[in-house]
Amino acid sequence: MMEKIGFEFLEDIIWKKPDGAAANRNGGFYRHRKPVAYKPNIVTEYVLVFKKKANFLIDKVLQNNSLVGDGYERTNVWEIQPETKSWHSAPFPKKLAENVIRYYSYENETVFDCFAGSGTTGKICEALNRKWIMSELNTKIFNEAVERWQNGL
Repeated sequence: MMEKIGFEFLEDIIWKKPDGAAANRNGGFYRHRKPVAYKPNIVTEYVLVFKKKANFLIDKVLQNNSLVGDGYERTNVWEIQPETKSWHSAPFPKKLAENVIRYYSYENETVFDCFAGSGTTGKICEALNRKWIMSELNTKIFNEAVERWQNGL
């Protein structure tokens, strides 16, 4: 769908959470060990990275001062601790958002998060000197995020 509206697929990042961070799905299998009842605990999530096609010269990229420092992720499997204190049911770790924004955008560019949730991407974008656009399908979550944002939370 993203490609149909003019975006180009760049990468898929796999966020690996610690084993204890997942809901226990294999309790019944643990006791009975019957085939087909096996349900692994899901400790990964995918982050799909797209970019809007641009018609500018490479000089714009070369002249930009945005650099990624040392200590960057070397594979597409990132082991990052999940957020543990959040009002949102599926909080996105700040470090995960920060890495994606630093690795795939330049300062002053616009980042689009189509699953805005609690607004973590926007907050990180502002801290990293990026513009942002976010959308959220769930109006209750959207309204809560806007209220918290306006109150500085």
